[in-house]
Amino acid sequence: MTLRYGLWATALALVAGCADDGGEAPPLNCGEGRVCTCAPGDDRPECNPCQEGYRPALVGSDCVPTCNAPDVDCGEAGVCQETASGAACRCDPGHAGDSCERCEPGLTRNDAGRCVTALSAPALLTLSVVGSERVLGALVPPDWSFRPLASVPSTVTDVAYDAGSGRVFALNGGRLSTLDLASGAVMDLTSADADLGSALSLDPAGNRALSASADAIYEIDLDTFQAEELSAVGARALEYDPSRARILGLDEAGATFELADSAPEHVGQTQGSDWLAMAFDPGSARAYLLGSEAESREDRLLRYCAGALARFGAVPAWHASRVVDASSGSTAPLTLAYEGADPALIVADLGAQPIDAVTIAVDHPDAAVCVVDDGGGAAELEIALSASLRAGFLLVAAPGRPVSVDATARPADASYSFIVHTDEGLSVSGPIEGITGHDTASWEALALDSITNFPERRAATLALMDWASQATLEVRLAHEPAGNALAWVAEVP
Repeated sequence: MTLRYGLWATALALVAGCADDGGEAPPLNCGEGRVCTCAPGDDRPECNPCQEGYRPALVGSDCVPTCNAPDVDCGEAGVCQETASGAACRCDPGHAGDSCERCEPGLTRNDAGRCVTALSAPALLTLSVVGSERVLGALVPPDWSFRPLASVPSTVTDVAYDAGSGRVFALNGGRLSTLDLASGAVMDLTSADADLGSALSLDPAGNRALSASADAIYEIDLDTFQAEELSAVGARALEYDPSRARILGLDEAGATFELADSAPEHVGQTQGSDWLAMAFDPGSARAYLLGSEAESREDRLLRYCAGALARFGAVPAWHASRVVDASSGSTAPLTLAYEGADPALIVADLGAQPIDAVTIAVDHPDAAVCVVDDGGGAAELEIALSASLRAGFLLVAAPGRPVSVDATARPADASYSFIVHTDEGLSVSGPIEGITGHDTASWEALALDSITNFPERRAATLALMDWASQATLEVRLAHEPAGNALAWVAEVP
């Protein structure tokens, strides 16, 4: 989903002044019997610092909107989120604008109010989760970005495309169905008690559909819609190669196979991701595999730190990122330094057995430092700021430990935002300017997850596989897959 910030997040209105019952507005310091009214951003002592629906920014002196501000409206295609930088609309895929009020370029609004695209070729049809809906969309090369087509029932698990007729077939709760691209509506073709599995493909020349469950592979006549079992060997995903009249499959163990008669022939073994779906392009003899894999701890910490720092106003334009693993259990001070010329994000992973002292000596004004302890220790964590410190943003996420900050060596001209998340107390020696502390309650009020319960994410991956050699090239995707749907679209009538 796309995060959009409205112009109201930084705009300041003019001071309205003070007035009594209908009289001419006197000076601002109007005294008893009159009311001072102030616009967002006016922090003079005579006035309430922020109007209703706004709150003081955590960094700087501006007022920023909350989700209760009258100007914040995310419409039907977005949700409002409280962030450290103020309320923001998070738009559904295909939607854009400060209030998610318009469609992204190339998309149009359908009857349901969704911004969708027209199907074009080449592309891969797939399913994704958008908000609470299951959405059929197209992965479009060369970057394989997800373009929404229509919302579909949550019972749809796989789709297949007939280029000759332009029809989309689907497995809907185990039943063979047709799917209307304009509305997303499905019409069942087989009986209500049919259970044809969750994977689907087509053999247009043979006028049949092919489906698979974990226990069997079926063929369905497209005239009578009667199903027969082809093989007692099941598949997680399957496709059809018309040039060789063979069924291509992926089993539950990740092995690829071919089926000419009833017995499968082993082809290869996939590696890496948990592969969920498969499509096949007969023209290039290339298979496409859709899968997901758990992100590494390093990627998870980088994602956490980048997201939290962005909420506090850091612009994530770092040219480099580095995770320093300090999980060896040593109690010696850890020094974080960076001498590169480009902006960078430096993350210190204190791990399950954290060290107790960290010195920050990053000398780059556009760098950011993030020190993370997700529950390994209880002793006080001592953070010392070096005399060479020039980093613009510092974050310490150690909710289970008391934190002390020694800022006595801080350079007089240093300007930074230093945010500390701890439930066990924060103490500061030296200048306190720019240092703010948060417990978990105030942290979560800003729509920030504690590092101790920050959710892991499974990254969607598309593998381009030469079927004959089984050689693959993997591409990381941005969308969240749903079901095991993938279908090749070579042309659109």
